[in-house]
Amino acid sequence: MRRDALADEPFQRGILALFAELVRAQGNGTVADVGCGPGRITAYLHGLCVPISMDGRCQRG
Repeated sequence: MRRDALADEPFQRGILALFAELVRAQGNGTVADVGCGPGRITAYLHGLCVPISMDGRCQRG
């Protein structure tokens, strides 16, 4: 996953930064990734040091 996957998405980056701040304000709990997309949102949140737990049903073997 490219680090700049959201380079052309300033609104998404802003919303995700706000979400990361809310996670930290609530005690930095784990966020569940239950989507089946390419993982660009999860990768971005991981880069913001948000703890992620992936749903194994969507992982590729």
